[in-house]
Amino acid sequence: MFPAVLEPPLAFVAGILAGGRSSRMGADKATLQVGGESLLQRQVHLLREVQPVEVLVSLGAGSLALPPDLRAVRDAQPDQGPLGGLCALLEAAGGRPVLVLAVDMAGMTASVLSRLLQAARSGRSVVPRSPTGWEPLAAVYQPTLLA
Repeated sequence: MFPAVLEPPLAFVAGILAGGRSSRMGADKATLQVGGESLLQRQVHLLREVQPVEVLVSLGAGSLALPPDLRAVRDAQPDQGPLGGLCALLEAAGGRPVLVLAVDMAGMTASVLSRLLQAARSGRSVVPRSPTGWEPLAAVYQPTLLA
């Protein structure tokens, strides 16, 4: 029997989109508590399960206290919504793919994120689609998209 060939780990950066104004909600979504932790803390823990090189947090124009092991990324152009955050994350990722996750997607699992990363090994961006439509805020984007 031949030994199994193991694929090297995919070197990627995880990026949390937390720069929304939360104008309809009236409070910063990232600080909302779910299961005893903030949405931001929950997403950080979840993303660390899939072993990124680094975890970035897109903050837009807002201000949020971050733990020292996270890097804040600001939108180059404010008020561009999630697309502005995505561009900022891709620019900060140093040429690596970015696994993007919105801060308010509390139902996400490490299993789903792992499947997205596996599909991204092809070198393509991966945006999942469900029966209700595309999910661009839980996806893997390649750095070539910046061009």
